[in-house]
Amino acid sequence: MVQARVHFRFQVGKSVALLLAFLLTACAAASPTATLVPQTKLSVQLSWIHGLEFAGFYMADKQGYFAEHNLAVDLVQGGYDDKGNYIDPVQAVLSGKANFGIAGADVVLTGRAQGQPLVAVATIYQRSPVALISLSKKNINKPQDLIGKRVNTEPGTTVGLSYDALLASQNIDHKQVTEIPRTDFTAKPVLDDQVDVLVSFITDDAIQVKRILDTYGKDLPADVQSLQEAGLLASIPLLNPQGSRPGKMQPEKWDFTYQVLTKQGLLPKAIDPKSAYTLKFLDAVYGG
Repeated sequence: MVQARVHFRFQVGKSVALLLAFLLTACAAASPTATLVPQTKLSVQLSWIHGLEFAGFYMADKQGYFAEHNLAVDLVQGGYDDKGNYIDPVQAVLSGKANFGIAGADVVLTGRAQGQPLVAVATIYQRSPVALISLSKKNINKPQDLIGKRVNTEPGTTVGLSYDALLASQNIDHKQVTEIPRTDFTAKPVLDDQVDVLVSFITDDAIQVKRILDTYGKDLPADVQSLQEAGLLASIPLLNPQGSRPGKMQPEKWDFTYQVLTKQGLLPKAIDPKSAYTLKFLDAVYGG
């Protein structure tokens, strides 16, 4: 049987959200008010289409945490619009179309360096979900094996930055790799041998590839459930790693991400990484 191979080769800090301070309060003990007041309407621009990455938001809604805090929250799907343009969460926030947005730490730091008034208040993924995905028959076991291979990339995104940083750390020139910008956002390119490597999230395409190969021909509803369960299990170490708590941010990881961006020449000017995030909301939730 053909098997999927997933590699974690480089991590750029973490995926940081320009997240909701109100979502954090939902983690604390709630005490609903007896006074009926109009709900506060808030919108959150997601960084991608609806998926497991945003499970915390869905649960906060379904379990009534938003309602307990008198919030009416609109979770706006991301991805691409009808014209093929990427729906940028940062621009949605800056333009006032959304109250909050989801973005990577690299995006927040780059925006700050460009003078954008962005501040991260919590994290979704405390560890990078970016992985290199290939089939075992391709025999790609180390970064140097990428040389001469076809790699699906996402230039200018958090995924793309992680890939760029990996090549730089291994002294691999981009010209040594056949890079194909990603246009099909499914696992099909690597399964159909259109590319040798897919750079994507461990919680998404990697799980899809493995489940498709492992369960081909089995009952589809059962496969869907298994896929969802596998994705959730893959997310847990990223959302709440050992020794941490949901939403937490570590200054050293912000510093690391900043150094990667600086070495890649991706920041228009030097900034203080501490200006890109605040811990006051997390400290209020967890008691400092």
